[in-house]
Amino acid sequence: GTEAGLSGGPEPACREAFPWDAPWSVDLRPFIQELAGLRKRHPSLRKSGLCWSPEGADGLRGEASNLLLLVNRSRSEWLKPSSGMSGSLEWQSGSVSPEGLVGPQSAALLLL
Repeated sequence: GTEAGLSGGPEPACREAFPWDAPWSVDLRPFIQELAGLRKRHPSLRKSGLCWSPEGADGLRGEASNLLLLVNRSRSEWLKPSSGMSGSLEWQSGSVSPEGLVGPQSAALLLL
């Protein structure tokens, strides 16, 4: 259901019916193509390339020797990475502040 923008979540929300007749508000194909391009350019983003750990209450941190991926799943809170955001910003989805905060429902990929 991700391609249709279903929210998902724990039981019973993960069993939400697929909206077959509803028009899609966003075409996710360009976004999926962008992610595929990132994986092609950065082998660490492929299978078993990142070491995942929690980051705050609603965040995820994926680390490799040359990359840091931060994902903020919160719908309202900004994510302040525990070790800051050193490195150069390679890609972002959503909001990333100049101070290194990752906005709600946003992600950032940094080259270390």
